[in-house]
Amino acid sequence: MRVIFEFVSENKLVLPIHYNHILQGLIYHSFSDRTLADFLHNNGYQLNKRKFKLFSFSRLMGDFIIDNQNKQIIFESPVKFVVTSVKPVIIQDITSNIIKNNYVRIGKEHLFLKEVKFESFNVESNKMYIKMLSPVVTYKTYEANGSKKTHYYSPWEPEFEEQIKNNLLKKYELVEGKKPDNLEFSIKPLFKKETAKPNIILYRDFVIKGWSGIFELSGDLKLLKIAYDIGIGAKNSLGFGCFEILTSKSSKNSRR
Repeated sequence: MRVIFEFVSENKLVLPIHYNHILQGLIYHSFSDRTLADFLHNNGYQLNKRKFKLFSFSRLMGDFIIDNQNKQIIFESPVKFVVTSVKPVIIQDITSNIIKNNYVRIGKEHLFLKEVKFESFNVESNKMYIKMLSPVVTYKTYEANGSKKTHYYSPWEPEFEEQIKNNLLKKYELVEGKKPDNLEFSIKPLFKKETAKPNIILYRDFVIKGWSGIFELSGDLKLLKIAYDIGIGAKNSLGFGCFEILTSKSSKNSRR
């Protein structure tokens, strides 16, 4: 389940270029159920030693310019924002509270709610073309010369698909309470390696590398549904791995 918010403001929305933490803060502050918010923030849903928040969100969508001199991104009104989760209670709680208040604060600006749209999706094909609404991230950490290092995989490294698949299988097991019967899953970039560049995002004091663009997903229908609802790859709750489907017409929309 996902929700698409559209916000308007009297002024331009001025944010730092790296604003994932601001949107993450918006989500947590939008919960009316503080017990649920604290649970997600401090713990999350656990599978063995791994913890998952089971939600992801998009970048802000709208017209903008980049002010490199001041390291800012400046959005024109309106802007859209997607939050997706396999747990309906997460979407319902933050949405009802935002509707009740009728505005949110992003950075220093108050934005007023113009429209809310809910989307659900019934996966009916084992292949889909997707567009990332926030970069997909996959990585490994290792020790080198006595310090901890992180390597972020590109879509042309075999570990990219392998890591995303393994992560998705864990999400499925956590949500369904069992391992999937069908393990088929693949992800392929539909853009050229020669001209592709990663997204470099600074999340607080950490540098994260991810990839935007169009990908082909294929595999078991249930795995693809989990991918759509939660996001693909790592760091979903920091604002990574959210995507929209470009090819299917089986979505069902409702408006409030």
